[in-house]
Amino acid sequence: MIEKEKILDRTDPVCGLKVNMEKTQYTSRVGDDIYYFCSEECKKRFDFDPRKYSGDDDQDD
Repeated sequence: MIEKEKILDRTDPVCGLKVNMEKTQYTSRVGDDIYYFCSEECKKRFDFDPRKYSGDDDQDD
């Protein structure tokens, strides 16, 4: 049987830690995607440069 906590875990795209999406207060939305963070610092780093962490490689050069 899969534990509920494991289903709710997401990976913080900045530091790689597992984050419970129901418990964290740090989130950001990019398009239709919601990203979850372990700390305010990771959220700030992501918000400064979302493309670096979101996997969106489509850059306008």
